[in-house]
This record gives sequence, C-alpha cells and structure tokens, in this order.
Amino acid sequence: MRGDWTIAVVVVIGFAIMAFLVFAMQKAISLISTPTLAAITALGPVFVFLFQIVEGRVDYAPASMTRLTIYFAGAILAAYGGARRPDRKAAQV
Repeated sequence: MRGDWTIAVVVVIGFAIMAFLVFAMQKAISLISTPTLAAITALGPVFVFLFQIVEGRVDYAPASMTRLTIYFAGAILAAYGGARRPDRKAAQV
C-alpha cells in the first residue's frame, strides 16, 4: 500500500506544478503582444531540436534543420502578417 500512497503524492505534486505553469502562461499571454507570443510559440520545435542535439541520442540532420527553418520563418511571417491591418498600418496591441 505504500506504493499507492507515493504515486498519489507524486500525481498531486505534478498537478500542482502543471496548474502553476498554466496559470503563469495565461498571465503572460495577457501581458505580451500577439506577434511576440507567436514568435515564442514558433520557437518551441527549434528548442526541442536543439535539446535533442545537446543530449546526444539524436544525430544532427540537415533535412530536419531545413524543415524547422522553413516552419519558423513561416510562423514569424504569419505573426507579422496577422499584426498588420488591411490598410497597411501596424495594429496597436
């Protein structure tokens, strides 16, 4: 029965940490501009790729880096385009 109690404690601690992170993310989202949020979100896959390279279990693949570069550039362009108004004035965020 001790194992069940330990698992329950770990699950409760995990939920508390996750709840804090979700709360922090929601507060951050309300404080930053949309293009900045989109740029940060677009960096997620790039950081995962870099962490995999640093860890050493995954070899560097030029094709993966090319895809990530295209994805990141597209996400930044979309964020920039979404922040522009049809009359070509920058949106005040």
